[in-house]
Amino acid sequence: MAERLDGVDLRIGIPDADVAGVIAAFGLDTCEPSERAIHLLETPPGIPARLTAAGAAARLECTPGRCEVVVQLRPARRARLGPRWAGFHSGQGHRLRITEEWVATQRVLVAALTASLDTGDPAADPARAPAGAEPGRGLLSARQLDFLADCAGLTLPQNRLMMIGPIRERAWTLRHDELRLRVRRWTARRGGRTRDLDLADLEARTSPADAPFLFPALRALARQHLVDTEAEASPLAVRALVWASATGG
Repeated sequence: MAERLDGVDLRIGIPDADVAGVIAAFGLDTCEPSERAIHLLETPPGIPARLTAAGAAARLECTPGRCEVVVQLRPARRARLGPRWAGFHSGQGHRLRITEEWVATQRVLVAALTASLDTGDPAADPARAPAGAEPGRGLLSARQLDFLADCAGLTLPQNRLMMIGPIRERAWTLRHDELRLRVRRWTARRGGRTRDLDLADLEARTSPADAPFLFPALRALARQHLVDTEAEASPLAVRALVWASATGG
């Protein structure tokens, strides 16, 4: 089977201290973004099967009327994907995307399995979860649990996860010549003296054939808007988990 690659994700992480300045440089503080609520998912302390330790991440993404759970492996390993996953694209409320992420000097294989949730289920909306419920229990589908077991060797006991959030995501889509890019900004607040979360990334999705031409264009555009393109900032979900851990979230 030929090695499958559904696309290339070009990403430039914006250093935390530069977020406000970069947003202003792009003129986004006066533009209307799309918005959704993000909850990061992680296994509770004391359970050995930790998502982050296995190179996995999971999150709940909600807009009005629609919720999805994304399970992502970064890096993914082709030897572990096997024919079952390499040949699966979509079906029964799931879709799998296998991509290469380009960031600074790194090229990382990423596999993301997304499952749609019935938004009538209270577990899909933490604000409507019944008293005493564990909002993170049962959020991953059976297919996603199989994906983690097959491709990361990870078994989650009782499909039990902590929910971290909500994080407000605002996203702006911009066009510059042949380049279509998205700026994503994640913000969240914590009481007391701990600092608020404020993260951003520049992203562009493209084909493997076009990536070598568009990545230099994205980096040049980023530099024009005050972005340090040599800073190899981790993805938003990774940085948000570090923040939550530091703030007791």
